[in-house]
Amino acid sequence: MNKKKWIIGIGISTVLLVGGGYGLTQYQTHAKAEEEQQAFQDKQDQLAERVNSYKKEAEALYLNSKKELLAKGITAQKVASLESQLHQLKGKKNTRDDG
Repeated sequence: MNKKKWIIGIGISTVLLVGGGYGLTQYQTHAKAEEEQQAFQDKQDQLAERVNSYKKEAEALYLNSKKELLAKGITAQKVASLESQLHQLKGKKNTRDDG
């Protein structure tokens, strides 16, 4: 009788340990997925802020909202600078999508 209790106790302990290990693994996987989702969302927010900033810079280059004439004092260097920033942003976006 004592031997049966010992075997049952070991069996229950084994089930609890395996179940606890499985639960811990599932928790860690879920926590890591949430962390990655949050990091992705933060990057998306930063990207949206940069895009909006560049849009404002581009709008400032024009004389009016029709965007037909450039504002006074706009140089080729300012336009080239904004183009360069946009190309860098596009390059970063493409490398992130590929990776």
